[in-house]
Amino acid sequence: MLLAAALTIWRWGRLQSGLPRGRAVGSFEQWSYWVRDPMLALGCQDPAEQISQAKKRDTRRQSIAHLFEVWWERHKERPVAASELHEDVRQTLDPQGRGRQYVVAYLERLVGTRISGFRLSRQEPVGKWGTATYALIPTVGPENHKEQRDSDAPYANTL
Repeated sequence: MLLAAALTIWRWGRLQSGLPRGRAVGSFEQWSYWVRDPMLALGCQDPAEQISQAKKRDTRRQSIAHLFEVWWERHKERPVAASELHEDVRQTLDPQGRGRQYVVAYLERLVGTRISGFRLSRQEPVGKWGTATYALIPTVGPENHKEQRDSDAPYANTL
């Protein structure tokens, strides 16, 4: 019964022209056009707003955003080895002082994460005894979203 109702709403939306367009949710432009916009036209709550509110309340996301902001203040786009991180960045990342191995493991889980207008990248070590480096890359608008890993990358593993 729910499937029939959903398909009816979808079909109605596809037949309508000029439905008000909502803000796209990530890279789900087609879904927004086919599903979300008809639901908004029928007076339903906006799922994009619900997602935005959930992200604002997410303490893990907030701590990563704070880490990225501190990192940007101290290192900008410069690639940095975990052992060379500024003390403020290290303190934000590892307030209990668990050490370099913890810092490296944490950074490895954050590689590809997009939050607060930045994406953490990892550069492979040069040579046999080289060290991997990490850098924040500013993201500009939603057009880069499809080229990047999921913004919720750290949630794939428990931090």
